[in-house]
Amino acid sequence: MTNNITRVSLTESKCTGCAACMNVCPKKAITLKERSGYFLFPEVDASLCNDCGLCKSICPALKPLEEQETRKYPVAYGCYAADPEVRSKSTSGGAFTVLAKAVLNKGGYVCGAAFTEGLSLNHIIISDISDLDKFHGSKYIQSNTGFIYNDVRKLLDDGKSVLFVGTPCQVAALKAVLGKKYDNLLTTDLFCHGVPPRKLFKQYVDEITDGKSDTVKNVKFRDKSAEGWENFHLSFDYDGGRYDSLGIDDTYFKAFRDCLTLRRSCTNCKFTEIPRQGDFTIGDFLALARKELNITDDKGVSTLIVNNEKAENFLKSIKEDFAVLKQVELKKISAVNLLDAHSYPHANAERFKDALYRGEYTSVKDLMNEYLIKNDNIAILNWHNSHNNYGSVLTGYALKERIKQKIGYSPVHIIGYAKGGDPDISDLIDFDHEYIPSTAPCRNDWEYRQLNKYYQTFITGPDGVWRNMGFTSNFYIYLLDFADISKNICSYAPSFGLNRIVNTSLGDPTERVPTYRDLTKRKQLLKRFNHISVREESGVALCRDYFDVEAEHVLDAVFLLKEKDYQKLIDTSELEIPESYFCRYIINPSCVDPEIISYTEKDCPVIPLYEGKDHITFVKQKKLNDWKYSGPKMVDWLKLMQGCKYLITDSFHGLCFAIIFKKPFVLTNVTFAGQERHKSLLKMLGITDNRFASTLEDCKRILATPIDWDAVYKKLEFWYQKSDAYLDKILIDNKPDKTRNLLHSLEIQQELNKTASAASKPAGSDWKLKILGLSLLTKKTSGNTKKIRFLGIPVFRAKRKDKDRMRIYFFFLPFDLKTENGKKTSLSFLRIKLFSLKRAAQ
Repeated sequence: MTNNITRVSLTESKCTGCAACMNVCPKKAITLKERSGYFLFPEVDASLCNDCGLCKSICPALKPLEEQETRKYPVAYGCYAADPEVRSKSTSGGAFTVLAKAVLNKGGYVCGAAFTEGLSLNHIIISDISDLDKFHGSKYIQSNTGFIYNDVRKLLDDGKSVLFVGTPCQVAALKAVLGKKYDNLLTTDLFCHGVPPRKLFKQYVDEITDGKSDTVKNVKFRDKSAEGWENFHLSFDYDGGRYDSLGIDDTYFKAFRDCLTLRRSCTNCKFTEIPRQGDFTIGDFLALARKELNITDDKGVSTLIVNNEKAENFLKSIKEDFAVLKQVELKKISAVNLLDAHSYPHANAERFKDALYRGEYTSVKDLMNEYLIKNDNIAILNWHNSHNNYGSVLTGYALKERIKQKIGYSPVHIIGYAKGGDPDISDLIDFDHEYIPSTAPCRNDWEYRQLNKYYQTFITGPDGVWRNMGFTSNFYIYLLDFADISKNICSYAPSFGLNRIVNTSLGDPTERVPTYRDLTKRKQLLKRFNHISVREESGVALCRDYFDVEAEHVLDAVFLLKEKDYQKLIDTSELEIPESYFCRYIINPSCVDPEIISYTEKDCPVIPLYEGKDHITFVKQKKLNDWKYSGPKMVDWLKLMQGCKYLITDSFHGLCFAIIFKKPFVLTNVTFAGQERHKSLLKMLGITDNRFASTLEDCKRILATPIDWDAVYKKLEFWYQKSDAYLDKILIDNKPDKTRNLLHSLEIQQELNKTASAASKPAGSDWKLKILGLSLLTKKTSGNTKKIRFLGIPVFRAKRKDKDRMRIYFFFLPFDLKTENGKKTSLSFLRIKLFSLKRAAQ
């Protein structure tokens, strides 16, 4: 009988390959296998599995992380071993070796990653101090833990002391498998940048050694014997030769450092944060050695972090084994190491792995070099990473997915730092991480500009990104102000939200850019676009009338995918749904008749797709950090929407998916951004019946009015073809002649500069009178203040308080000058009026 092989239900963005599930499986039904020939993932032999659920219950990626003692800890140290030989053999200062020797000298065991045969990296256990050299040095590939956690447990149950070292996820896996605390266990996790697959390094070495990777020994990823700790080398010996390359010049190391080759879960890691997983955390102190410890010998210094009392007591017992052990501020360690943040993928990471898995290369080294510098990617900027809006996330997913269907690889979404907080729907974040490749967060204008290195096409939209509501300190990023003029700058279905232009709030709702300056700035930026489309019909007119640009009217991005495309997501849902029900998806419940909210039917229960306070309230108050709501997982949300009898909603994207799934719908009172977006879509699709309900009676009347879905879908197909054709323009016609637009854009920029110059003069000296090179008399204007100095002594200073009042100083004596209605002027000193001048009537 052939075994039915399935995969453990854990996405690639979460699974770390830690093998905890394999260690606890009572039926030995789980094995780790290289998926696509590279990274290890668990697979289940269904003929052996008894569906006990133990694998899921202990999976570190699924269960909450263990809390450490955070009130007093962590405490960080810079250190290096007192034994010069230990320091010399180690990548940094030998902190781990000092810990390991202390355990071994007392009859204990040490477990860590070692090359066992050729380039096979596995976790092993040693008890003899002579074997400690196997653990020396960093290893920038993923180790295979096998059944090592069970082996550690046997030793612990026998009363043996064990020191375990590994990546943070491996330490978490060990703790999950053990299921309880052991006083005789000491754990150490690492500053972890992430792990490439073992097979990739083997292929790389095979190319270097002409197929002799099995003979390789003495692998040192950070060999400091040639040029010291800072200028480390990648080196190894093999039959007939030796490879030795400066680390910063080595292709494999550059690909590792730039996160091109890391496992997907490493760029979404839940374990590289505080509190840490290990009793100790160790890593490199390279960036801080000179400044914090005044160590310049270039021989290596370690960071050693104590995470709890057990580690603190152990460190006290061995502190004499360190030549230097100095406490440093934790925030200084965090600033230069991955102590409380994970790595972010290279712009080409997914494309590189796709090419690697398909075998579309002759040299893996050349493939890495190609994708390290490839700069023809597509980047999308919208609100997909808000994590608080099903529609926003799905628009980002749909646009990404349709582009991927067309060009064969996925565009990448830009993550911007917004002021809004993330409500407690973790699955929206998980969905984003699993299905929407993203950049590292762009925290400032400089980081946005760095995107130009890797991306040729920038797309802004979909959703309401052209109506700023104070979520970001720079609204103009959504007009792609950071993109070079040489790039393919486009929009897909952004929305102004309203049928008019409003002033732009720049982060602070009390500070608004003057309308003229704002509109001129928007016009200047839009002139740089190759292709412009908008989501609402009114947006076409706004682009033409206010910004002198032509825009195409297209569908929201969720319509770029058909129901069969969403079915792939729905099929992953394990939610059991009733036979008959209707859905309520209302974002602003206080704006809706309470009878509609509480409405139910006898044989058709209601399932709410949102429960919480009004979204609009928190938007108006700029308090999105306080906005919390609950709802189903993304795939469950889609399944419920698809299976419902009908939908009652105030959401635009609720309306969109009702149309996609051909569900009768009722639109409740829509106050947020008005009804512009709803009405525009209904008009596009020829849904002329008024489907807006103010009362429950309206609701029932609308539900009794059928929708001609054949007619709707005929129009929908027309708009789909039009919108998809527009998307082709972005992807194909991406290098038009921009000379005319560029010149116009520069003219507008000059106009902006004149406006800014007229608004406020920069601070600086107006003039100086010098005699024999010495400054005799100086006049200086700074903002609202004018100063005159004689031989450096303040003689006169005038500071305007407002348009009618000025404070004047003569040799430090203050006088007040006040004008009333432009006709009466008075000068006073110490509130004593010196004179008053009144102009005669004209």
